[in-house]
This record gives sequence, structure tokens and C-alpha cells, in this order.
Amino acid sequence: MKMNAPQAGKTNMFSGIARCADCDKEPYYCTSKNFEARQDHFVCSTSRLKGKEVCPTHFIRAVALEQGVLSYMRMTIACIANHEEQFRKAMGARKPKRKENLR
Repeated sequence: MKMNAPQAGKTNMFSGIARCADCDKEPYYCTSKNFEARQDHFVCSTSRLKGKEVCPTHFIRAVALEQGVLSYMRMTIACIANHEEQFRKAMGARKPKRKENLR
């Protein structure tokens, strides 16, 4: 049986942040004390409450969402690292001056 996260004693870092791509509503975080981490998932709240006619069912496993966001962050960081000067210029930041070693 699926339980709300507070009842199951589990939470997810994307609870309250994630949104349905179609209706922009917050999805339900579905978990249970008996679920393995790979079974925790988010499902569209509109679809659950009002039916698939209003919003097609959207479902994503929490681990897939976490892996996707981490992958995107790594790609973004690599892009910034490879184009640091352009990024700093775009952000209006200056590269910090290196301090000479004092002897």
C-alpha cells in the first residue's frame, strides 16, 4: 500500500519543487516503509484527482529524477569549466587574482 511521505517517514529532495510538465501542478511523492529506494516515485496530482482526460498520467521514479538532475548539473559545470572566461564575462564577474607566495 502506498503511503504519503510523512506517514512513511521518508521524504525526497524534490518534494515541493517538482512540477508536472503539462499542468504545472505539484506531483505526489509516493513511498512506503516497505518500498525499496528504487520504488519511490512521483505521480501527477491532477491526473490522480481529476483523471487522465484532464492531464495524462505522469510518473517518474525518484531515482531517475535524481540521476537526471545530477547529470544535468555535471554537464552544466563542465560547460562552465570549459568556457570560464565567457561565463565570468556573462555574469559580470572577475577572475580572482592569485596571491603570490610570501616567503
